Amino acid sequence: MRATGLWLLAPMAMAGAAPVAAGSLRVMPIRVEVPENARFCGLTVANDEDTPVSVQVRGYRWSKDANGEDVLAEDAAFQVNPTIVTLGAREERLVRCGMPPSGPRTPSGVAEQSWRLVLDELPRPDAAPGSTSRPGGIRTLLRISVPVFRAAAEAQPNLVWSLGSDAAGRPVLVIENDGARHAQVLSLELEPVRAGQAPGTVTKSFYILAGGRTALPLPAGFEGVPGAVRAKTPDGPLDLRPRAGP
Repeated sequence: MRATGLWLLAPMAMAGAAPVAAGSLRVMPIRVEVPENARFCGLTVANDEDTPVSVQVRGYRWSKDANGEDVLAEDAAFQVNPTIVTLGAREERLVRCGMPPSGPRTPSGVAEQSWRLVLDELPRPDAAPGSTSRPGGIRTLLRISVPVFRAAAEAQPNLVWSLGSDAAGRPVLVIENDGARHAQVLSLELEPVRAGQAPGTVTKSFYILAGGRTALPLPAGFEGVPGAVRAKTPDGPLDLRPRAGP
């Protein structure tokens, strides 16, 4: 299925600066990373309000399509326990997940595997349809999505760029990950070739999975082929290499 709904992955949260906090719910950690042979993972869900709240937790295998859009698929081998969590006032609970065995190793290693834990706040039994959480405000049920990664310690991303065209023929910047680990991009800087041309910035934050691809519109006003492309990541700047021609 396509990933829809409220995905709480703001740039600060994606950078791992703090736990995800959404209204009454708080989740720690905001990104789960385990070694390649791990069979279990977990996260903590906390209720910061003075009234109980119930949450449904589901796990999905996570991939991306050719346009870099998230695709979530049922995975019977990725088990979540418990699937329904009821938290009392100011209570915390641990949610565990069981993972399938890792794939066989090849000379190039095992490619990173990725899932998402999706937490949905459930309606309260005493809440009437359209009820408000406070005068003048409408209560919104929350969804939090937490990425889960499993990879070998030596696995690294390897980002390359090229220029392409979208369905309407407009130029796009194509980013591909030839490596065995995901990369988390906070923004992209495009350096021009021509003297006097201003650099361009792509402010979109995104994950690019191992073996993944995404296509992004060129920044407004940026023309021609970039001289260099640099990504801002939580681990510092990363220079992308241009894709070699055929």
